[in-house]
Amino acid sequence: DGPSYIAAMQHIPNREVRKEVYIGYLTRASDFTAGEEEDGEKKEGDVGKNNVVIIEEILKLRKEMAGLLGFKNYAEMSLASKMAPDVESVANLSNLILEKALPAAQKELAEATELARSEGGEEYSVENLEKLQPWDTSFWVERLKEKTFDLKEEETRPYLALGPVLNGM
Repeated sequence: DGPSYIAAMQHIPNREVRKEVYIGYLTRASDFTAGEEEDGEKKEGDVGKNNVVIIEEILKLRKEMAGLLGFKNYAEMSLASKMAPDVESVANLSNLILEKALPAAQKELAEATELARSEGGEEYSVENLEKLQPWDTSFWVERLKEKTFDLKEEETRPYLALGPVLNGM
């Protein structure tokens, strides 16, 4: 599940294990894992964990349902019961967030890359690694936060326990 995956990617120190977790999570129930043997070879005609056909059928049925209910598409139908007035408003908000958040995210990634290069050893050197890989970013951003704020996320747990937070609301 998502929370376990995120925690693993932030805290597993072994880069190869993070890569394996990342690829496994990214390709779960996809045609990339269809019928793979232990050695990575694909079995002919085996669908394995491939859900692509099912996903395509779901998308087709959603489009059909939206049309039957008088909507242009499923996104428009989904928004009918939500706060956003239309698909364009959602796109505009997403673009506004992107415009505001992207520079900060790029700065944080550059800082995390520098930290990895200075503390991660030879495998993170400029000669060996042009940029952090997707399985590296969460781990090194977490190390950056720990270094910047001199605080580990786990240390905040007693202050943000669900019960006391709900009682304080």
